[in-house]
Amino acid sequence: MERLEPMVAQPRLWSAKERQARILQLLQQHGAVRVAGLRQLFRVSDVTVREDLDALERQKLLIREYGGAIANQSITSSLIIGFAQRALEHAEEKARIGRAAAALVGDNETVIFDSGTTVMAVVRNLPQHLNLTAVTRGLNIAIELGRLPRCITITTGGVLVPDAIALVGSEVVEAFHNIHADRLFLASTSTDVEKGLSELTLAEVPCKRAMIEAATETILVADSSKFDRVAFARVGPLTLVHKVITDTGLAPKTADAIHRMGIELMLV
Repeated sequence: MERLEPMVAQPRLWSAKERQARILQLLQQHGAVRVAGLRQLFRVSDVTVREDLDALERQKLLIREYGGAIANQSITSSLIIGFAQRALEHAEEKARIGRAAAALVGDNETVIFDSGTTVMAVVRNLPQHLNLTAVTRGLNIAIELGRLPRCITITTGGVLVPDAIALVGSEVVEAFHNIHADRLFLASTSTDVEKGLSELTLAEVPCKRAMIEAATETILVADSSKFDRVAFARVGPLTLVHKVITDTGLAPKTADAIHRMGIELMLV
C-alpha cells in the first residue's frame, strides 16, 4: 500500500495591502510594532517589512523609529487610519472603479464628490490639467482635491462624522440646494435592486438626496460587495442613479436587473 505523507499546513501568503492593514490594527492595539515581530508574523524579509512601514509613513499613518514604528497619536491621524483601513478593503476593485469614473470628468465641469473610500479613488485619478469646480462634504476628499492646481474646491458646513470624515446636517442640505452640478459621484453603504440605496444612519439620507437633486447626472461608484444588501436608512430607489460603475464581481442577476431598470452599467 502506498505510504501517505502527513499534510503540512502552508504558511499564509499576505499581500502588501493585507500586511499594511494588519500593521495599522497592531498599532491601534499596542501603539508600536517591531520589524522582527512583523517579519515572523508575515513570513517575509526585513526589507519587505520596512517597505510596508515606509509606505504607511508616507501616508502619515505612523512614525518610523529604529527597529520598528510607533503610532501617530494625533486626532487627525486616528481618523485617517480608520479611513485607510477601509480603503484597503477591495482596494484593487476601488482603484479600477476610480480610474474609470475619473475618465468621465470633463474640463470646466462642476462636480459633486460624496465622501467615502471609493469616491477618494475617483479623486486620486483626476488629471492635473482639469479646470474643475468641485463641491464635497468629505473633509479628506477636499484635501485631496487641493492637489489639483486648477480645481476650485468648495466644502459644505455641517457636523463631522469622524468615522467617515464627512459632514452631515442641515448645512449640508442647504449648500446643495443652492447649487447646480454637471455630475455627482455618489457612494452608498448598501445597494439593492428592489430596496434601492440605503445607509447606516438617518443623518445621511437628506444629504444624499440633496446631492442627487443638485446634479444633472448621478453616478454611483461602489465595489460589488456593496450590492444585494440593505441598510437601516432608505435613501431612495436605485433609479435615482443614471449610471453605476462597479467591478466584475457583481452578480449576473443583479447586473441584468440594473440593465432592465434602464440604468447604464459599467463593469471594470
